[in-house]
Amino acid sequence: MKTLVPMMLLLLVSSCGKSSGGSGGQVINSIEKEEIVMKEGKYVAFLRPINSTVNGFIPFGRAELSLQADVLNITTYLDDDQRVMHMQNIFSASKCPTPADDRNKDGIIDIKEAHVALGSVLIPLDNDITSRKEGEGQYPKGPSFTYNKKANWSDILKDLQMPYGPDHYLLKGDSLSLENRVILVQGTSASGHLPSTVASIENLEPHISVPISCGVIRPI
Repeated sequence: MKTLVPMMLLLLVSSCGKSSGGSGGQVINSIEKEEIVMKEGKYVAFLRPINSTVNGFIPFGRAELSLQADVLNITTYLDDDQRVMHMQNIFSASKCPTPADDRNKDGIIDIKEAHVALGSVLIPLDNDITSRKEGEGQYPKGPSFTYNKKANWSDILKDLQMPYGPDHYLLKGDSLSLENRVILVQGTSASGHLPSTVASIENLEPHISVPISCGVIRPI
């Protein structure tokens, strides 16, 4: 009987937080079960291009994370020539969107389509990673940028236990791992040519929300 319990918990995790097809791919802020503890050490995510045709310059980047003695340090680099804001978030999923996620077949994986593959937002990599509210909307800007923030991991976990927005992860308990999670970077120039079918969220212009780069966090 004991072997059935972990399986039931895994099924519970996979069924939480997903919306129905009629909601445009956004994730409902429901409580998600998470029992994996973040191990101290170093992690890396290589940020590979998505929708490279919309950006002119093909953006490559790298994210480095380290957790030591309750301090999480996050650094991201992006090689890009666009002088725009680059939204960047850690998502709950374990793989980046692929061309198969372009559901309307317009040649672009827009952010609503990406959300279906990526799950819910764990940590926005903005001006304050300890609070999803305080740093809201304050993301790095191009061209090529280096972003660095650090905070107490326990403070981040505490913030994740409080409801925030319809597409953000809600943590039950105080354990979470960022290993095998996804970092997505968004944003390109308004002068780029996007099909009229490219959707956006939160009343953002499509060029601001369109995904351009993505990577999976792995231990070093």
